Amino acid sequence: MAATIDYDLVTLRSQFQANTFVTWNQWTPDVLGLSNGGHVVAYNNGPDFGWAMKVDFYGADGHLLAGAVTPNMGSTSAGGEPSLTELDNGNVLIIWDDNSVGNLGQQATIFSSTGQVVVSQFDITTSVNDFRPQVTTLAGGFVVSYMDTAGNLNFKVFDNDGAYQSGLTDISGSLSVANPVITALEDGGFVVAWTAANNIVARIFEADGSPRPVNGSTDPFTVGAGGNNLQPAVAALPNGNFAVAYSDTGWGGPEAGSAGITLTVVGPGGNIVKPFVHVNTAGASNESDPDITVLENGFIVVTWTDPAGNNEIMGRIFDQDGNPIGSPLPLSDSAGSDDIKSAVSAILAGQFITAWQDSESDGDGGRITALVSEIVRTTTGDGANETLNGDALRDIIHGNGGNDTINGFGGNDTLDGGAGADTMFGGAGDDIYIVAAAGDVTTENAGEGTDTVRSYIDWVLANHVERLELQGAGNLNGTGNALANTLVGNAGNNLLNGGAGNDYMVGGSGNDTFIVAAAGDSTIEAAAGGTDTVRSYINWTLGANVERLELQGSGNLNGTGNTLNNTLVGNSGNNSLNGGDGNDYIVGGAGNDTLTGGVGNDTLIGGAGSDILNGGTGNDRFDFDLVSDSPAGPALRDSILGGFAHGFDRIDLATIDANTLVAGNQAFSFIGSAAFSGVAGQLRYTNYSGNVIIAADVNGDSTADMQILVAGTTFMTGTDFIL
Repeated sequence: MAATIDYDLVTLRSQFQANTFVTWNQWTPDVLGLSNGGHVVAYNNGPDFGWAMKVDFYGADGHLLAGAVTPNMGSTSAGGEPSLTELDNGNVLIIWDDNSVGNLGQQATIFSSTGQVVVSQFDITTSVNDFRPQVTTLAGGFVVSYMDTAGNLNFKVFDNDGAYQSGLTDISGSLSVANPVITALEDGGFVVAWTAANNIVARIFEADGSPRPVNGSTDPFTVGAGGNNLQPAVAALPNGNFAVAYSDTGWGGPEAGSAGITLTVVGPGGNIVKPFVHVNTAGASNESDPDITVLENGFIVVTWTDPAGNNEIMGRIFDQDGNPIGSPLPLSDSAGSDDIKSAVSAILAGQFITAWQDSESDGDGGRITALVSEIVRTTTGDGANETLNGDALRDIIHGNGGNDTINGFGGNDTLDGGAGADTMFGGAGDDIYIVAAAGDVTTENAGEGTDTVRSYIDWVLANHVERLELQGAGNLNGTGNALANTLVGNAGNNLLNGGAGNDYMVGGSGNDTFIVAAAGDSTIEAAAGGTDTVRSYINWTLGANVERLELQGSGNLNGTGNTLNNTLVGNSGNNSLNGGDGNDYIVGGAGNDTLTGGVGNDTLIGGAGSDILNGGTGNDRFDFDLVSDSPAGPALRDSILGGFAHGFDRIDLATIDANTLVAGNQAFSFIGSAAFSGVAGQLRYTNYSGNVIIAADVNGDSTADMQILVAGTTFMTGTDFIL
């Protein structure tokens, strides 16, 4: 059994008001998807058609970059029929028919993709007799077709800076002209199509503007005939063909005498590849205003106005051979409004934006409404060992059983190998891999988007994959790579290791451990998200809701707690550990450490080395577990600084065997300031320059085996100790 393929149309951005200028009515939109993922919406604005124009520029994430930009800055009042194109240098060109005082003719302005003026308003034509401009991009420039009042169809070619290069007049010959449209072809040429005597006709031109022969003639050729064929829209296909959609009264049956929408696919030499494809649902009538765009994988999107109800915008998808992919679908929500004159443009992969004129008020007249949609391709394997390939759309590919090879190619794909050891290649786009077997392999190249692995097993990110999300509730380990990774834990107890790079690690609800080695690393935990640990190879301050810090390696590192009751553990270097707020438990380990409890009732354990202990405020405990934690001698002993609060702070010697001459763990006997008397286990203090030195004899030789300096006090009592 072969793999199955299904297509779904999903909404990426629900209907939104696309015009940011709201005074009066907004009319006749044009829309342009950009190669960077953004889009541009142009529209007329005024109490009636033909007033000022506005352009809104949007980023790839849908946020407004520049709103209500006025392209007709040199006009005294008005402009109409905007037409947009993206030049091959990434700039945006808008042209329009100027009908202001003085009638400037056909005008244009070039913007950056973010809405800044690159070339101010300039002339396409200067005659009051020229109208209906349409534009498409050529290599290094653009071409504009336009009509004149003598009934001729003409074009002019310009470079990317708006400098005139060449042109032809009267390309329509003896034929009448209505509703001309233009598009560049994959081979560098371009085609102009229009309505002539109720037929759709076209002429193809080379990139230099010279006519391309069709069947030995350079005259216009017929694309659609029979009935009244009106309102053509044209778009180029990646295989070199082009597609024309138009309103057509030639359909019989329930639509006899009423307009439907027809699609015809034409070859680059003018040959008809796929004639008369019925776009709308049979039986619908008076369909009008078609527009067309082509997605990266060659799929054709046709939109049009359906007069049913209050008028709504419909859409249908076709492959590049003209075969329908699914049925017509409503794009607009026509409840309570009148939706007409749609414009559609591809964005990236399978994404496209549709804009239309909407009678629903934006506060002062009608508005422009838009919708961003995407075609999603779902491929399901048959369970055998197979190769499953995506395309330029957003693919969802399920390998099911078997050891599969899965290629996402372009688009933001989701690759799920299923059972078996699967090899997955995401390709360009922001891809998601689902892994559940140790034999799974994910492969990405540099510059191919921001990619994610969702793993049900322990996982190490491969090169060029940015994000790891652990799934389920198992106790899983996740490891990053040399990039700045995002690692997200699951409900289990996770070990997250970002590796090199500035990593962002989110623990989840279990008792999680984070490995950090870069100053730009971040650890994120929610309140009540388990008892969590950071193991750090660098200086580190615990983030919110993380309880434990363990310094790694042998470097002289600093560690700082947060407001929780933290545990801070040093390494073998000379550490500075500060608990901050909370009742903290601080262990210096080897090395000459500085331990600061801060606010709260803290426990400080210096460990080996000559340590400095500062309890801060609160009832603090200074814990010594071995005689070797604080040997006798100025260079060896530990020091308790910052003030010792009698009756609140205590020194804990309970785990030390006070008498090494007998078996067991004997407690010390505190003898105040009296001298040692040759009895093992005696504990005393002496004044030393306004401080106290505590001394312990564990073998009865009347010599101190252990010393602790306590600053800021001149005495000690038995209640100051836990013996």
